[in-house]
Amino acid sequence: MGNAQRARQVLQYCARAGVAEYIVCAGARNIPFLVPLLQACEAPGSPRVFHHFEERAAAFFALGRIKRLGRPVAVVTTSGTAAAELLPAMIEAHYSGLPLLALTADRPANFRGTGAPQAIEQVGLFGPYATAAWDVRDDGILSELGGWGGTGPAHLNVCFDEPGPEQNPDVEAMTLANEPASGDSLCVEDEPPDALLEFLKRAERLVVLLGELTQEEASNLEPWLRDLGAPIWAEAASHLRESDLLAGLRLKSGEAILRDLRPAQVLRLGGVPSCRYWRDLENEPSLEVCSVSRTGFSGLARPSLNLRAKVSAIGELPDSRAMGDTKAMLPQDEKAAWGLEALFQEYPHSEPTCFRRLSGIIPNESLVFLGNSLPIREWNLAATAENRKFRCFANRGANGIDGQLSTFLGCSMGEEAESWGIFGDLTALYDTVAPWMLEQMTEGVCRIVIVNNEGGQIFSRLPAVAGQSGRVRQTIENRHAISFQKWAEWWGLEYLCWRGDGWAPPEGRHAVIEIRPDAEESEAFWKALPDIYTKS
Repeated sequence: MGNAQRARQVLQYCARAGVAEYIVCAGARNIPFLVPLLQACEAPGSPRVFHHFEERAAAFFALGRIKRLGRPVAVVTTSGTAAAELLPAMIEAHYSGLPLLALTADRPANFRGTGAPQAIEQVGLFGPYATAAWDVRDDGILSELGGWGGTGPAHLNVCFDEPGPEQNPDVEAMTLANEPASGDSLCVEDEPPDALLEFLKRAERLVVLLGELTQEEASNLEPWLRDLGAPIWAEAASHLRESDLLAGLRLKSGEAILRDLRPAQVLRLGGVPSCRYWRDLENEPSLEVCSVSRTGFSGLARPSLNLRAKVSAIGELPDSRAMGDTKAMLPQDEKAAWGLEALFQEYPHSEPTCFRRLSGIIPNESLVFLGNSLPIREWNLAATAENRKFRCFANRGANGIDGQLSTFLGCSMGEEAESWGIFGDLTALYDTVAPWMLEQMTEGVCRIVIVNNEGGQIFSRLPAVAGQSGRVRQTIENRHAISFQKWAEWWGLEYLCWRGDGWAPPEGRHAVIEIRPDAEESEAFWKALPDIYTKS
């Protein structure tokens, strides 16, 4: 069997596995994939094909597509270090439970270990971060493909013979219409709910932490959480932070109130929370914690009750009202929330106040992507609690800064409303090639917001850094004086510098908005913030 026929059979397997789209990083080695893919994508019902020149960014773009589609997406690379560039996204997909397929072309198996050009050891390249992996060295192995299920990342490595004139890849067009399995490919089988029900029966001072949820999970959980009646800390990616139905239960003063409330039980639903309080639970072994997520990662090293289940199914459980006077904790939060509003008034050009004002500027029903730890935490703290019907996304699997802009653009593809991605300056610098995909976006409006505080300011608030010398802090924070105006011009994007005052919306379809908060006001805000909780 020649290269072209082998490629066709592999792509037909991908269609049966429900692969919805392909992001192609072209090279000589993966031409047998490229020709049939580009021919097939013109047929009705066939998967879309995008192209990128940089594999790491392409893989994160694919993660964004998976978040929007809820279906497997493949990244197609050539051989050698091109395949290795997929590792960061495969790690993120692993910890987020996303079906990213690394479809890597390889040189013939007998080149392995020889040091020949672009012949690295691609088999097992992603180690534990691929839930399934196949090495297609010969035609017989094609019949053994299977066992993926689309519940996490997978690696399909395909060896192609050295091309010769008799192996013309320009073969007849093929159909690659999806044949997805029934149901949501991001779901898993439910574990018995008995352990969760028993946990709730014991609850006396229960608090619910909502991590990242799909929109389906959020809508199914919403009425159940209302009936449960426990205070809720919801991060933006839960899609429930601004829920009208849960308005009387949501904690509004920021995550620090959780320490002061001193709950006896914590129920975590969805992804591992971004709040510092969650990490501090490592030092609270007597506090009961129950986690329910579709990935099954507890997020804690200490013992806790951890259930891997379809989170949306919790909404179908019997009524299990929280025992004890859990609502007595809410007035304390309400008083602290008034103190937080006072800080916004006192420090109008601080970074958190910029987030508050930005959340009021973004149009209703926009897609909002929060690009790394500091924007996520500042949005959770400061963004308006008014229900603006935002749909919020983030990469919270491995909590890295890799590929955040690329993931945002993947989420934005096909979006009719405006899309706003909010990133720190170092995160943006780490993914400067992301706008390559904008020319392939035929619809939608993208706003890339970069909070430029001239370095990794989140590190300056760590206790281990606070007392260090200026040189140490400068090194840890990666201080810089870079403006993003030239970068925006490089990609042909409109540029706007905003300092938190009056607002003139960008006129262009795509734009870069660089926020320059006042450093002194920001520092004063963070110093004053703890007082609102002690006074409450």
